[in-house]
Amino acid sequence: MNKAGLRRELAKRRGAIPGRSLLDARIAEHILSLPAYRAAKTVMAYAAIRSEPSLFAIFEACFKAGKRLVLPALRGGRMEALEHAPDSALAEGAFHVPEPRGRVIPPGEIDLILCPGLGFGRDGARLGYGRGCYDRFLSETRALRAGVCYGACLLGAGEIPVEEWDRPMDFLVTEDGASPRAERKRL
Repeated sequence: MNKAGLRRELAKRRGAIPGRSLLDARIAEHILSLPAYRAAKTVMAYAAIRSEPSLFAIFEACFKAGKRLVLPALRGGRMEALEHAPDSALAEGAFHVPEPRGRVIPPGEIDLILCPGLGFGRDGARLGYGRGCYDRFLSETRALRAGVCYGACLLGAGEIPVEEWDRPMDFLVTEDGASPRAERKRL
């Protein structure tokens, strides 16, 4: 199946998942148990849209642990990481994505990136929304990458078509657990 067809299928599948708040809590538990999360000083998460897994529990955990939390913001088709403070509200940004109004944090200062996607392959392949914003951003950082999705949107290795610019994940996190994919070579 091509990427467009796979996007439609996975969006439909994800939208039909019942009890997402319970699954979100389980996903958060697995993220919090990752050694990469515990070691991270700066964590990039996302504010969920549509039927993406919610990471608001991760926001709270970062604030409690004294970690710096950053969220993505689109500026002219380019993604930036903006610092999010505990007592600040999110505002609607490009494509109706909630984003903070904090200062820009350079990609090199981020230790762990929690990436949304319509689905992920067990080989670390990510199927996003087709704009390439995450892939361009990920190419600018050495941060560990954790793909976050519901188990129903986790596909087998090789099931997601991969282009040369697609950036793979280091970990995949679902309500069933967190699993590393093959260790990627650090640049």
